[in-house]
Parts: sequence; C-alpha cells; structure tokens
Amino acid sequence: MTLINHRLFIGLLFPLVLLFTSPLIAQSSESDKQQYDAWNGDSKLFLTKNNNVKGSQYFSDDWVDGKVILDNKSITKKLKLNYNIYEQKVVFKEGDELRAYDPDKIKGFIILDDNGNVETQFANGFYDENLNIGPSDLMRVVYSGDTKLLAKHEVFFDQNSSRDPFSNAKYSEYKESVTYYLLTEHIGLTKTRLKRNPFIETLGTHEKDLKEYAKAARLKIKNEREARTLLYYYDSINK
Repeated sequence: MTLINHRLFIGLLFPLVLLFTSPLIAQSSESDKQQYDAWNGDSKLFLTKNNNVKGSQYFSDDWVDGKVILDNKSITKKLKLNYNIYEQKVVFKEGDELRAYDPDKIKGFIILDDNGNVETQFANGFYDENLNIGPSDLMRVVYSGDTKLLAKHEVFFDQNSSRDPFSNAKYSEYKESVTYYLLTEHIGLTKTRLKRNPFIETLGTHEKDLKEYAKAARLKIKNEREARTLLYYYDSINK
C-alpha cells in the first residue's frame, strides 16, 4: 500500500506549528551540528551572477531570517538561510561557510518577517508514492486548518534550450514550478489547482454550498489568498 495514513499528518502538522511558536521548546545545541553536512552543491551560483544561466535554484531572492526544526523536535537559533529547491536542501550561513541540513534529518523550517513572526512555513512527512512525493520532500504550508493546502516547489534545469532575442546566444535556465495539494481527512492527499470549480471539486463535499459562497464572495480561487478564504469557510461548515 503506497498511500500512508494522512490522518497521521493532519495530527502532526499542528504540533509542528506549535513547536515553531512555543518559547518552551529547547533550542539546538552543539550535538545538533551532526544534522547538517558541508554544502556540496554548486555554491558559486549563489555567490556570483552567471549571465549564461537565468532563473534561480532558490526560494528566496536573498538570505532571509529563519529557523529549522530538526527531527529530534528541537529548533535551531535564528539563521540566515535560504531553500535550494533544485537540491532540496535548506542552506544557511555559518561564518564564511555555506552549510546545508540533511533533508532526512529535519521536519521543516520557517522564514521570519521583520518582526520575528512566521511568514512562511515548510514541512515534510506527506509521503505519497502515487503523487511522487517522498517522505523528506518539503512542502510549503499555504493553509493549515482541519484541511491543509500544501504547495510543492520544484526547479528544473533547462540546458541551452533558449536564445536571447537580441544576441541570439543560447542560454540555460532554472525553471520553477509549483503544484498544489489538498489534504483532507476523508480523501487524503489530492492534487488540485487554483481555479474555482476544480478546487471545490477536489474537496469532495459541500460542493453546492462552496460554489454559492465563492460566487457571493467573488472568489475565483486564482491565488492563495482566495484559496485560504474558501478553506476557512469550508472548515467552518465541515464539522
């Protein structure tokens, strides 16, 4: 059976949020350094501009403040980090070095805003072989109620496939794609897309109520904000 019990993950995600926000959780120690390895990716792409390669391997345009939750449930101190989507590693600065956490030894990470609040959260553990999602694959948590909306970010390297319209020179490009998934108790993990009718149909219940609400609220579900609004309503009637 390739599809594991996603109800387990619905229960796990709330403790994950609490771990990130609770002041009582122990911070990482010297022993946690075994959880990461020396960065073995192409770090020069991070430090210098390569005019022959467009796009980026990374989630953020620059280093951001964040914390990593380890598999022993401890949380690191605030780090300058970024998520290398292409390599699927959380990269951070330690002095003059770049290091990366072992994807199999973390549960997720958060990005903090200027006030120290959680701005973005990634978590793993949503294994589904049929959907090509591994147990250590990090998913961005777009909405976390009784229902979950998750986003899987991927970066593909397209080598010498395009030409500059002015110089006619070939160039390579890192191309990012985002795939959305809904996680519900009655269906489990299901691929969806940000479009009103397909999104509502993926939820599987209360279809008439949801379409009426979306129409009244003028929600076309073309962006994550509208998707969160609809899911908040869905959770309120799906008790």
